[in-house]
Amino acid sequence: GFLDIFDHLFISCEMGAQKPQPAYYEYIEKALGLKKEEILFFDDALKNVKAAYQFGWHAEVYTTFEAFQRSLEKYF
Repeated sequence: GFLDIFDHLFISCEMGAQKPQPAYYEYIEKALGLKKEEILFFDDALKNVKAAYQFGWHAEVYTTFEAFQRSLEKYF
């Protein structure tokens, strides 16, 4: 049912890259047609968040829904 909720799903085996490889983030950025500064990335693994941040994206560690909501307030 994820396709009913999300506009896009990015599946590593279909992309030929996985987090935290730069090719993973490049693929998504190109597919979405967005600039680096327009992307906000959440992940529960710090290494993936660091990689996204180093790639130029806004990036936050996901811990709880409440923390997620507070993080969103920084951007919106």
